[in-house]
Amino acid sequence: MKILVVSDKEVPALRDEPNHPALEGLDCIISCGDLRASYLNSLANKAQVPLFYVAGNHDFHYRYERPKGTNLDMKIVEFKGLRFVGFQGSMRYNHKAYQYTEAQMKKRVRHVQYRLLFNRHVDIVVTHSPPAGIYSVDDICHQGFFAYRKFIEKYEPRYFLHGHFHLDYLPGLSRRENILGNTKIINCVGFYVLEINQRDKPGGGEWSSSPTSLT
Repeated sequence: MKILVVSDKEVPALRDEPNHPALEGLDCIISCGDLRASYLNSLANKAQVPLFYVAGNHDFHYRYERPKGTNLDMKIVEFKGLRFVGFQGSMRYNHKAYQYTEAQMKKRVRHVQYRLLFNRHVDIVVTHSPPAGIYSVDDICHQGFFAYRKFIEKYEPRYFLHGHFHLDYLPGLSRRENILGNTKIINCVGFYVLEINQRDKPGGGEWSSSPTSLT
C-alpha cells in the first residue's frame, strides 16, 4: 500500500506537475493539518484516491469549508485492512479553535480508548501535533501531548503520523523519523510517502476496498 501524507506546507509540484512520482500508484492521501481544503481536494482529485485528514491549529477555515474526505478526529476508521485513529489540533497557546490543554487532550484520547476495549488493534495514528518529548522546545505551542505517548505505549500502533513541527524550527534538524517502542513516529511536514508492504498486513490476505467508520 502506498500513502501520500501531507502537512503544514503546500508543495506546488505535487499539485502542478502532471506525473509527480509521489502521486503514482497511491491508495490514499492523509493530511496531518494546516493545509487549505482546496489544496487537499486538488491532490485527491488529481490522484483519484480517498482523502483522510485532521485539522491543524491554523485550520480555522475548516469551519466554513472542509476538505472533501474523511475527518479522522476522534474516529476509528478501517481502510483496505488498516485501522486509522486521528486527533486534531495542538497544545493550547491562545483562545482560537483546534487547541487543547493536556487535560483536554487526555479526555479526548480516553473517548477513543473506550471504543478500543474489544479490539485494541491500531495501525496508524494521525495527528497534527507530535507526542511529547520528541522535540526539545520551550514554546507551549509546539510541545507535544503526553496523552499521545501513553496511547502509543498502550496500543503500539505501527505508525504515528504528525505535522506541526517544521523541520527548520531546530538548527540541524533533518530527521523525520523517530522510534518509540514498536512505533515509528514520522514528521510529515511538506509531504512523506509511506509504503506498507503486503506482508506487513496482520493476517495477510487481500486489502479491502473502501473506508469504513467504526465510530
